[in-house]
Amino acid sequence: MIPPSIRLLGALTLAVTGCGRTVDEPMPPRDAGPPAQPQLRVYAGGSWSCSLDTRGATACWGLAADDLLAPPQEAFAELALGTVAACGLRSDGRLRCWPGTSLTDPQVVPAKRFTRVSLRAGHACGVLAEDRQVLCWGAGDFGALDAPHGRFVDVAAGVYFSCALRESGQATCWGMNHEGQSTPPNGTFVRITAGDAHACALDADGIVACWGSKTSATGQRATAIASNVGTCLIRPDETVACFDVSPQLLDVPKGKANGLAMGAAHACVVRPDDRIECWGNDESGQASPP
Repeated sequence: MIPPSIRLLGALTLAVTGCGRTVDEPMPPRDAGPPAQPQLRVYAGGSWSCSLDTRGATACWGLAADDLLAPPQEAFAELALGTVAACGLRSDGRLRCWPGTSLTDPQVVPAKRFTRVSLRAGHACGVLAEDRQVLCWGAGDFGALDAPHGRFVDVAAGVYFSCALRESGQATCWGMNHEGQSTPPNGTFVRITAGDAHACALDADGIVACWGSKTSATGQRATAIASNVGTCLIRPDETVACFDVSPQLLDVPKGKANGLAMGAAHACVVRPDDRIECWGNDESGQASPP
């Protein structure tokens, strides 16, 4: 069982956040004002972001085609964002993906029930509800779709590789391995996330382990992690720190967070009062939530 204090709030993988705590250092109000409804979860793709409120309604912003920023008008339990595609997980475990790309076409997306799903630029993987196997679809370059057999509890898609956690907590990866991103360390973990050419996982004590091209977050204590070009995490004191990222992302806003997502050059957090705050590259509005 995953301890409730450990959360994976990855850029591309389904995530759950907490709420209801106070902010020690309140941030100034945004010109546009706070969202009308509580935005309890935040997600990020390459240059865009989305939020999911308590009703299951989705709002998106940033650089993307109009049909990508206009998600289906239905309730979702979770979201998964890729570079140019997204999927919503319905309460019954079925997926609704958008827009109509080769990765999200209804003829391509498996008509299965999932417990978790993760997207990247060219492929996606999910944990099947019926037997806990990992099923992948999309571009199969470098063996990115060749998921091993077994029962899994978590999955994360990187660039031409993927990683998953077995029920035993052991990490396993497949696909491209030129930076060692598909060679996880020994140990048992409770959550996993993948970046461009690296992956990170949390153990039951909240210790981060990373492998592949960017490993500076290894050994840090965290309650949540997110990976893309680097890794950001929420510390036990609810502050945020980032590693192996651009100077823009190193300038993390002060304050507590209970939700976290990471795009290619921006990141977003959910404050304890349910405000979403983003920083980093904002050339396309990806760091300016509504």
